[in-house]
Amino acid sequence: MARELTFWDLHKDIIKIALNKVNKDNKILDIGCWYWAFLEKLYHNWFSNLYWVDGFIDPEFKKMLFKKAKFTEKLPFSDDEFDTIFCTEVIEHVEDQFFLINEQIRTLKIWGSLYITSPNIYSIISKISFLLTDRLAYFYDSDVKFTICPWHLTPFFISIIQQYFDETLHLKSTYYSQFVLPFTWWKIRLPLRNKLFWNIAIYEFEKIK
Repeated sequence: MARELTFWDLHKDIIKIALNKVNKDNKILDIGCWYWAFLEKLYHNWFSNLYWVDGFIDPEFKKMLFKKAKFTEKLPFSDDEFDTIFCTEVIEHVEDQFFLINEQIRTLKIWGSLYITSPNIYSIISKISFLLTDRLAYFYDSDVKFTICPWHLTPFFISIIQQYFDETLHLKSTYYSQFVLPFTWWKIRLPLRNKLFWNIAIYEFEKIK
């Protein structure tokens, strides 16, 4: 339950962003839906034009269109189809991040918004973890004693992403969610949110080409 609560808190932060920045008539795609919990929250906040895609689970929440697809393959949607795309705690599970982001760009309308969340590899905790274990926080090998997320494959390096997609994506804002003590799911409150102390980064991109 403690682990699930960290996801719910992240969803609360993204819902706040959506309520402030996303038109409720937008056509919205959620990529990798974690049992549709995030989209269900959007639905109950009066967002109605909702779609989702996942490669591992089947839908039970029937208020939106579901399509099953692997993230190593072309997404089953048309070019320039969506106003807003959310990719919440998925990108670090994908081996070829560039392919998936290219697919997000393809299916996103010009000037549309793309939100990607990922473990914040720039935090102090992550840097200390790398110094002590040669592993970034949340990217430990499965045989490490205090493993948190052995299924995380690829760190999300925002500077590399910006360089690679500089002609198609513009990074508009970065938000941060959750401070969790290392090797635990214990959360404490900090007065400021920044990349040094918070464990999850929320990147807001705009498609410019």
